[in-house]
Amino acid sequence: MYNVVSAAELRALKQLFGQVSNSVIQDGLIHKEEFFRALFDSSDGNLFGDRIFHKFDSKRNGVIEFDEFVRGLSVFHPTADFEEKIKFAFSIYDKDGSGFICKEEVKDFLFEVMRENSKLHFTDEELDTVIEQVPHPPWILQPLPMRNGDGMMGVGHSSLSKGKKNPLAPLP
Repeated sequence: MYNVVSAAELRALKQLFGQVSNSVIQDGLIHKEEFFRALFDSSDGNLFGDRIFHKFDSKRNGVIEFDEFVRGLSVFHPTADFEEKIKFAFSIYDKDGSGFICKEEVKDFLFEVMRENSKLHFTDEELDTVIEQVPHPPWILQPLPMRNGDGMMGVGHSSLSKGKKNPLAPLP
């Protein structure tokens, strides 16, 4: 995905990487604490941030190197492939990497949101009701046949609106 980023953008990313990667530990690598400070303005971890860090850390060595940084950010580039953006977003919620988002994964993220916002509180039963009542956007999630009530959703090429306007595109 490097071809998505221009030479000028690559220079800007290099400068940004240098600032973030040396903000706490001066070693030219982005550690989790530095990542959280840059992304969330806090060194406190959370499930969402952990998942994004994990997606960026493709070498699984606990740090983000420059090539991983560029590759991770390239999915957010305006000219990046729409299907890649959908897959990235989906993978953040697919914690176990199964290719499906199960009810428990959705609940884990909702509990995390509640943990970070003390004004929100739902019981386990209320969360179940919310999850069951939310319609699944057909251009992102494709409900799977509920064999034995497995309560899982998947994303794939057939569920994306090929040939249709990008529903996430900015309004004119």
